[in-house]
Amino acid sequence: MIPITTIKALGQVLARYRKDQGLSQTQVADMFRMTQPTLSQLERGATGIKLETLFKVLSALELEVNILPRKHESEKELW
Repeated sequence: MIPITTIKALGQVLARYRKDQGLSQTQVADMFRMTQPTLSQLERGATGIKLETLFKVLSALELEVNILPRKHESEKELW
């Protein structure tokens, strides 16, 4: 499991999984009728991406979200 605590880290993980599966941004975007620039923004950690869009990408990459409490109070970050 990869701990993700920022939007940028989430985008990096999504990009890595997409590339590991040999998929282009356009291929993933086309699966769900979104644009390649939208997927690019998500992978770069841009703010303002809809949760619905995030879950579509997670589905395309066969990933899921697990919510866990943080281990240490000092790990808190502001978005």
